[in-house]
Amino acid sequence: MTEQQKNQYQTIILARNFHYEQFTRWSSYFYVIIGALFVGYYSIAASSDVLSWVILCLGYLISVANFLSVKGYIYWWQHWNLLLAAFEKRLVANNKD
Repeated sequence: MTEQQKNQYQTIILARNFHYEQFTRWSSYFYVIIGALFVGYYSIAASSDVLSWVILCLGYLISVANFLSVKGYIYWWQHWNLLLAAFEKRLVANNKD
């Protein structure tokens, strides 16, 4: 493996790991927000009908955003995985020669 190939491989791995770390961080934020809304809803559910609906709608919107974030992560994870697999196939093909 040449030095350039090692650098390319490391760049692909580092980008994938960075993306994974960012996804983990964002997921944690979503879970904390959803948990806080859940606690808030059950704290005021019996006393304020309008505020309960506001919290429910906000929770729904945050949950949709979380779903889209997960969906986007899966798309990019597949992208990085395909790049890595293609690079490894080229590397194996070059080493057979």
